[in-house]
Amino acid sequence: MVAFIGPEALANDPRRVAEDAVGRQADRGDWWLHVDLDVLSTESLSAVDYRLPGGIDWDQLTEFTRRLLAAPGVIGWDVTIYNPDLDPDGDGARRIVRYLADSLEGRLAASTR
Repeated sequence: MVAFIGPEALANDPRRVAEDAVGRQADRGDWWLHVDLDVLSTESLSAVDYRLPGGIDWDQLTEFTRRLLAAPGVIGWDVTIYNPDLDPDGDGARRIVRYLADSLEGRLAASTR
């Protein structure tokens, strides 16, 4: 199953959107989570090639991702769309690493249950 979830839905209620996505996938077996970082607002991450108006912040993306990674059936996760040439001081890269670590906390907590 392929599902696109845009920034508008995530900005309104990332928890509900994650729960809905997990519910739709529950009986379909294993699945993969793909996250494009250009879903973030330019203020949150400007080191992307294609900036879109609006977008969500890191807290919203992290909450959404944590819930999905803790769900049954997820077998992989990839994160794309970062341009280091647009991040000369490395702030964006450091923030991405924090997002990855914070998001994985949900997966680690689920695996210890």
